[in-house]
Amino acid sequence: MKRLIFILLASCLALGQTKINTATQVRANAVVTTAVTAPSAPVITPTLGTNVTWSYKIVARDYAGGTTAASAAGSTNTGAATLDGTHFNTITWTGVAGAASYDVYRTAVGTSPTTTGKIGTVTVGNALSLVDNALAGDSSTAPAVNSSGAILGAGGACAFLAGSTSGTASICPPAVAGTTTNPLVSSNVITLPVGSTSSPSINFAGNTNTGIGQTDGTGTLAVVVNGSRVFNFLPTALDIVTDSALLQMGGGGDVGLSRKAAGYLAFGTGSAGSIAAYTKSGMTIITTSDWTCGTGGTVSSCTSAQVIGTPAFTFTLPSIAGNWALDCDLIVGQATGATANSWNIITSSNAPTNLSAGYMMNTAATAMTGGALTGGSGTSTQVISPTWTLGATGTKMPVHIWAALDGGSASGTVVSLQLVAPTVGDLVTIYRDSKCSINP
Repeated sequence: MKRLIFILLASCLALGQTKINTATQVRANAVVTTAVTAPSAPVITPTLGTNVTWSYKIVARDYAGGTTAASAAGSTNTGAATLDGTHFNTITWTGVAGAASYDVYRTAVGTSPTTTGKIGTVTVGNALSLVDNALAGDSSTAPAVNSSGAILGAGGACAFLAGSTSGTASICPPAVAGTTTNPLVSSNVITLPVGSTSSPSINFAGNTNTGIGQTDGTGTLAVVVNGSRVFNFLPTALDIVTDSALLQMGGGGDVGLSRKAAGYLAFGTGSAGSIAAYTKSGMTIITTSDWTCGTGGTVSSCTSAQVIGTPAFTFTLPSIAGNWALDCDLIVGQATGATANSWNIITSSNAPTNLSAGYMMNTAATAMTGGALTGGSGTSTQVISPTWTLGATGTKMPVHIWAALDGGSASGTVVSLQLVAPTVGDLVTIYRDSKCSINP
């Protein structure tokens, strides 16, 4: 293994793919690098100074280009106000092991020059000092994080790790480093430690108590914000931890779901506990125009059962076993004649275990009739008996029809409301804004 590592390193160096700093060690089973220690604060010696403060920091660079965090600032308060060839500051510092060069940053200024940032670089082998006689600063900020001690791959080279039994894993750099849109690419799954609410497994710089991960070792994946669990992703559920939490929707959070009390789900207008929002689904159908059946009608004949409505009163139930309740309110009229008609219901495709239905309606201003169906089953049309007859032509009468489907099929059932009108010349009308709803 040691020979293989040496061969790999030698090959990388020969190809110009890898830079290795002097703090790197090659061992039998690993390549070990050591970060360079940040320098101590420099000493500032003014020449022909007065009473002006100037400050400087030193940053060491390793042979791979990595930098240490900046040193503490070294200052003088007896410098000249304006630096030039005769009024200047001499910055000196002590070297650190593993450094290849040192960057000098000016961090506090007098009258002139006024620029801060890096003012010069001194390589190892030269005197560790720099004279600031009005050197220009590049306005950069000295690094605060130590990035020395790295093995860097040039030209997009990947780091390869031999498996403990076989194979090789790789971690490859992005095309553009140091951005939020170019990710590192790993060939293998990465396993992270179990974290805590104060430090989740994945957290963010500057706010380490916000992130995502396991926080208790139970296998529950949690979203943590400011040290508190907000969501738990359970094997069969998404748990919103706080009782007063609000699940918002819409760009401005104007609609939301919240838990108002035990067993009470509130659907409101963006604040916890609000119940002021509205819902709309395909479980309610409202006719948008008059539907007629008979000569010249929407449907030319209802001598056999026809589905009512425009759009049709047909509900395709989801593929789940369960019970359903149908509720309809219609307005019915008849242009000519007054013969007996019937309300019908059909559960096509897959029949429920049992079907019950009923209706109540006015046949005249002061006359009512009704009927019922029990024990229904099968996929054919079923009549809600008895028939009904309007007391006069040209009238508009209210109708209420309801049905219960017991044991709806797990394969899905299609439910439709139908009409039979034996005389095509009667032209039965179901008026606009009649409606039907179905609910589990």
